[in-house]
Amino acid sequence: MKQCNWYSGPPPHVGWWCTYKEGRFTRWRWWDGYKWSLFAIPSDPRIIAGEWAKTEALHQNQKWNNYWPENARVPRIDPRRTEVKDKL
Repeated sequence: MKQCNWYSGPPPHVGWWCTYKEGRFTRWRWWDGYKWSLFAIPSDPRIIAGEWAKTEALHQNQKWNNYWPENARVPRIDPRRTEVKDKL
């Protein structure tokens, strides 16, 4: 993972955000615009990650960064944008 700045407070939009790193595992949490979810790790099956995304985290003061994997299957976009420049 490249060097990233860590931020406090809410991220700029809804989505999965890198919130913590420990060793080789990156912890991703879903930000729904109001609260953070439990964390998922990259090796979690999609159905499990989806369940974690629906479950509110006990601690809401998460630090987050703007890291997004270069080989991600979907682009990092702000869902409020009307145009998507990145093609899937």
